[in-house]
Amino acid sequence: MSKLSLAVAAFVFAASPAAFAAQANPEQESEQEVAATKEKQDSEKREADEADQKKICKRIKNMGSRFSQKVCMTRAEWDAERRGTQDSIRDSKRD
Repeated sequence: MSKLSLAVAAFVFAASPAAFAAQANPEQESEQEVAATKEKQDSEKREADEADQKKICKRIKNMGSRFSQKVCMTRAEWDAERRGTQDSIRDSKRD
């Protein structure tokens, strides 16, 4: 029984400073949370930028040929190519 009360007292003693510190500086805690969130967003943005700059290679079959050609472009370039193709098809349907 005394070991249990000693353990409870140790837990309360150890937890009290942490709880008191969190209540004492809520502004500092929120600033830390904002900084951590900003850092995380910056990190995610950097990773996305790196992924966009990575080359993606595809094998494209040429019309009228059995041979394919390897074409490498970034994600942004592939997206622009896809949009251009879609626009061309859309424009040809209007005529």
